[in-house]
Amino acid sequence: MSYSYPFENFRALWDLEPLIISDTNGLLNIYRFSPGTTGDILKIFEQISDQIWLPAQVLEEFNRNHKNVVNKERNKYREVKAEVERITDRAKNDFEKQFLKFGKFRFPQVKELGSFVESAIEGIRSKSQEYESQITEEVEKNKAMLNEDKVKLFVDALVQNGRVGNAYSIATLLSIFSEGEKRYEYQIPPGYNDIGKDKDDPTKRQKFGDLILWKQILDQARICQKPIIFITMDEKEDWWVLDEKNKHVPLRPRDELFIEFKEYSDHELALMSLTQFVRHITQINDIIIGNKTYLELNSDLVSRDLIEQADWSVIMVGSDLTSYFIHSGELQDFLDNSLADVELEDFSIPNITISSVDIDEDQVVIEGRFESEVETIVTESYSKHYSTKKRVQITIRGSISLEFTADFSKEENLVEAESVEVKVGGFEILDVGYYGVDSKDFDDDYDNEDYNESCVDCGNPNISYFMENDDPICQSCSICYKTCSDCGRLFDSGMMGGAFCISCEGQK
Repeated sequence: MSYSYPFENFRALWDLEPLIISDTNGLLNIYRFSPGTTGDILKIFEQISDQIWLPAQVLEEFNRNHKNVVNKERNKYREVKAEVERITDRAKNDFEKQFLKFGKFRFPQVKELGSFVESAIEGIRSKSQEYESQITEEVEKNKAMLNEDKVKLFVDALVQNGRVGNAYSIATLLSIFSEGEKRYEYQIPPGYNDIGKDKDDPTKRQKFGDLILWKQILDQARICQKPIIFITMDEKEDWWVLDEKNKHVPLRPRDELFIEFKEYSDHELALMSLTQFVRHITQINDIIIGNKTYLELNSDLVSRDLIEQADWSVIMVGSDLTSYFIHSGELQDFLDNSLADVELEDFSIPNITISSVDIDEDQVVIEGRFESEVETIVTESYSKHYSTKKRVQITIRGSISLEFTADFSKEENLVEAESVEVKVGGFEILDVGYYGVDSKDFDDDYDNEDYNESCVDCGNPNISYFMENDDPICQSCSICYKTCSDCGRLFDSGMMGGAFCISCEGQK
């Protein structure tokens, strides 16, 4: 989460003994951490449990989703091996089909190449088996933590100690549902982004979960008349103002939330993520957590610093991104003409979502997904005689891993800078936007200064084709002409010798 509640504001707020409220995902998110970090987070929560209060909606959602989350965490290590085997099985099958085809054509040394590929696939399988045996100890720790289920025990203790609100009556819920329909119609936060839940919900009630939670927070704010810290893992636009360029990046909470909150309380409302809260509270209360816990909780900040030091542009240029753009076929789907080349120009700072942090003694691996905008110059070929270059912004998503050695005996600067290795891959294109034509390369005798970049028939600046004399023609006007299948230029029908222009026909 890019938004960060300032530490100095948190310090001042904490002196006022605020009420701490977490949404459901804030609690369930604790399960995704390593056993050591999970234990440290719960110790912190236990020390301040008299300030924690859960809305009834959170308890209901926690109980409804608890089993699925625990089962997912129990199987997360098993999924690694299963996914690797699924991919290798599919690759093995695809390769076998291709090499059978190659064999029919008696390609030279194809049998040797096939044996090499088969050996490589078996090597991947072997490494997958090796991985499973290497993490046995961590798997057992994870299993023990889930069996003990300290998160559930903590929530149960809150219930027993009266730190959970009362559920709403049917009449109150019906009133909220009615209000919710109107709020969602006018996109008044929170919750309207969940309207899609209706598709899989025969009751049509689950879409109001966030709104019910919000109403219960407001009611509690009116009762307790204290500042409220709301821990949330939600990053959707019905809670946050998002960056206009990077729609997944929250900049600040929605103003409507504060306006409505002021109708119930004169005190402050603060929104923050679980990791931000733990980060701040450990400093305020001088709570000592292990360096490994610190690293895991601050993996987003650590990753950002390491990427800045390594230079994101250098990382991306050194990756297989150019090859992916040219050879994968995905960028071609966004283009009108044949893709000839891609030049990488610039990159936006990536937005990274951390999926896992693995620490084995002093070796650390942080893995996640990223999104970034790439400014490129794309060359499109109209035919073998000419092409065009366009400035194109491509929004991509991919996988990222940061591997490094850490000295956990230090209090600061844990990462050994010279050991850092950043890898990116698994690219996919999310969006493509044109900036316009940059230059044109046609025949050698083409005079760039005489070129008019608008359609000669209608003046449309968005050109798609060219006449025999290199005059530009837009998509709409092109239907009045015939296209030569060889050179790709447009001609009057009388200038065509069938599928080819007279000039190309004469060269056949």
